Amino acid sequence: MKVSSTILLASSLYQAGQTVGSACAPDAFPSINASSFKIAAVREPPPNFALPVGLNKTWVDLNLNATITQAIEIIEEAKADGVSLLAFPELYFPGYPVAINTAYTPENIAQYVEQSMSVDSPNFQRLVNAFRNATMYGSFGFSEIGDDAIFMAQALIGPDGSILIHRRKLRPSGVERDIWSDGDASGLVVETTPYGRMGMLECWEHFHPTMTFPMLAQLENIHIGAFPYAYDLGADPLAWESADVGLSAARWYATNMGGTVIMPAVGTAAIFVDGGVTANISNATANPTWKYVSTTIDTTQFSNATFDLDGEQSWGALKQMIETFPSNIPQVGSSFFSKKVNPIQNITH
Repeated sequence: MKVSSTILLASSLYQAGQTVGSACAPDAFPSINASSFKIAAVREPPPNFALPVGLNKTWVDLNLNATITQAIEIIEEAKADGVSLLAFPELYFPGYPVAINTAYTPENIAQYVEQSMSVDSPNFQRLVNAFRNATMYGSFGFSEIGDDAIFMAQALIGPDGSILIHRRKLRPSGVERDIWSDGDASGLVVETTPYGRMGMLECWEHFHPTMTFPMLAQLENIHIGAFPYAYDLGADPLAWESADVGLSAARWYATNMGGTVIMPAVGTAAIFVDGGVTANISNATANPTWKYVSTTIDTTQFSNATFDLDGEQSWGALKQMIETFPSNIPQVGSSFFSKKVNPIQNITH
């Protein structure tokens, strides 16, 4: 179950003089309707997720296999509902370990590492196959194991099962950085598809200009802003993890890019269109049978431009910022921007 609404995007919302439509011509997937392109943000908790969402900080043992099995059921339901792009929350596989925000043990982390997956694993392929069988674009966050560490990763899968984007969160936030290792800037990419230019960031990456600027400069049409979880609007368990903060970040991003942002999150999920208009939203405790929220957009109205030399997010703007950087701040590096790697041995013992 979910709720759906229909939104038609006006080409006037996009940069003047940019060509529209050609980037969204029909391709090899006749089941996908470019002018009635249904997008959805998952809000269903993974199996064993600590409830109530965001308020229960008890450690729970999350189960990757069970989560993938549930996700495949959601994908199949979304396919029957006509969804063409389905986005899962940050670290949905196997689930976000909410207890790290209060207390955890090395044994807890060892169990979580065991439930992480690599991109060449059978579990990852199960998800790829599910999206391919549904002829659906899919975005999901997962704890990726590789290079003797775990990473907060995201993948964008095409309806033919191709991996369009595989990225690692550039810089995990807060206590996350003691567990997951840093990604790299090569993941700050936007993919051109027949249904618009798509990109992804996770949670607090939306608060960092070093991460949002290069994405906005690439003129996304559809952005997946994945958050891990969110309680009801107005609840303030910890201000920084409230639904109000996450939704504000996602809506700000939609306004700044002038397009569509899908915000999947366990509990409260939302979709913003037309540069910040709320197309769909549901509180964590409302509509408990809805596994996702959805809306329909007209992707034929999207621009196919890949950059704007005169844009506020452009090389010219970046160059001006560099040249006018406050002289009282030393122009030197810092340990925060040195890539941090947490070997598995160190975080599990």
